[in-house]
Amino acid sequence: MTRPPHRRHRKLVSLYEEWGFSVKQNAKILFLYNDTESFRKVPMALSLSAKPFVPLEPTCNQSFCMISLRTVDGMFVVATEDGMIDTTKGASRDVFWQSLLLDDGATDANPAEATGSGKGSTICLRSAYGKFLCVEPVGTVLADRFVNSTWETFDVLPHPTGGGVSLRSFHGNFLGLDPSNGGLAISQDPVAWDGDAINLMCNKANPTPLHVKIMRKHQTMAFALAQRKRLVDPLHHGSMTLVEACQTLMQLIGESTRQVSGSKVLASMVHDADVVRRNGHPDWLQLATFLRGLGMLFLLWTDDDAMPLRGISYDQWLRHTDTWVLGRPIPESIAHANLNDLNTDNSTHRPPTEGQRGMAHVNMPWTPDEYLYHVLEGNHTTLPREAADVIRYFSCRVWYVHDAYPDVESAADLAVKELVRLVAS
Repeated sequence: MTRPPHRRHRKLVSLYEEWGFSVKQNAKILFLYNDTESFRKVPMALSLSAKPFVPLEPTCNQSFCMISLRTVDGMFVVATEDGMIDTTKGASRDVFWQSLLLDDGATDANPAEATGSGKGSTICLRSAYGKFLCVEPVGTVLADRFVNSTWETFDVLPHPTGGGVSLRSFHGNFLGLDPSNGGLAISQDPVAWDGDAINLMCNKANPTPLHVKIMRKHQTMAFALAQRKRLVDPLHHGSMTLVEACQTLMQLIGESTRQVSGSKVLASMVHDADVVRRNGHPDWLQLATFLRGLGMLFLLWTDDDAMPLRGISYDQWLRHTDTWVLGRPIPESIAHANLNDLNTDNSTHRPPTEGQRGMAHVNMPWTPDEYLYHVLEGNHTTLPREAADVIRYFSCRVWYVHDAYPDVESAADLAVKELVRLVAS
C-alpha cells in the first residue's frame, strides 16, 4: 500500500535543507503523477562562498554538494570514463563533480599539515562516472579511483593573495591547470579558485578576485534600483530579533548554530566592532560596525538577477568590496579600475543630477551595507544618523580615501567623510 503523497513529500527536501540547501523563493513546483504515486520537482539552491565554499561544520559525518571546475575562458574540466582529465565547452551533467566534505579527523595523518599554512575543510571530488580525483606522488592527476583514501583528498585553504581558495593535495602541492591543454595539473605554489554559485573558476592566469568582477559587471543603476524596489520598498520580507538574525546569518554561510562560539562570521563582526572600541569611538558606532554583517541577510531573498552575489564570501563583503556612486563613470582611483568597462553604465554618460545636494541623494551599488542602510532608515532607527552613514559609505573608498565626488558632497558630508575615514581605515 502506497503511503499518502503528503507524507512522502518533503523527505528529500528536508534532507537537502539539512545540507544547507533552501527552496528557491517563488519557485514553480512541478507535480508528477505515476499511477497511485505522486512526486514533486522542487527547485532548490545552495549558496557557496568562495572562502570557504563548503560548510565549515556539516550536520552529519559526511556532506556533499555538486560543483563544476572551469577555466578562465569558460571551458569545463571533466573526467572521461577511463579516468583521464579533459575539457569541454558544453554544459551537461558530466561537468559536475560531487564534492564530499569529510570529517575533520579523516586526514589527520596528512604530512602536508607541516607546511604551516593551516588546515581548512577537507574534500574529495567524484566525477560523473563515480570515480575520485587523485593526485599521485609523481604529480599525475587522474580521476580513476573507485575508493577515496588519502591521495584522493584536498584541503580547502584561503588563497594567500589572489582571493578565493586553493586546493592542497595530500602531497602538499596544489591543484591547478595545465597551460598546454587546460586540464588539471599540480603546482608547488597555491593556485586561486574563485567561486560563483556552484562553479569554481581557476584564476591562475588572472589574479583578480572573481568577486570584484561580479561587482563591477552586475552593479548597474538598473540592477540596484530593481533590488531596492524588490527588497526594501517597502520592507516586507520578515522580522527577526538580533539573536535570530545572527543565527540566520550563520546558517546562510553554512555554519552550525549549535556552536555559536565557533562562528567565524560572528567572530569577524565582533573583531571589527572591537577595533572601533579600542580606537575610542562611542558604543553606538561599535554597534553599527557589528551590525554591518547582518546586511548579508538580503541574500536569503535573492532573485535570479542577484544570484551571482551569493558567490561572494562574508570576508569579501565586509573587508574587500569597493563601491562607488551609480549613474556616473566609475573613478579610476578604484581598485582594479581595469574592470570598469565591464559595467555597462560606465560608457553611458548621464548628466549629473546630484550636484552639491549631498551624498544622501546618490544611488549606491546593492550590497549588504546598502541593504542594511535602508532597513535602518525604513525602521526609523534610534541610532544617530551618522551610524547609518558609516554603514552605507564604509566600502566607498573612492570617496573617503581618494576624495571622489567633490561636486556631489555637501558641507555636511565633510564631517561624515572624516568619520568614515577614521572608522574604516
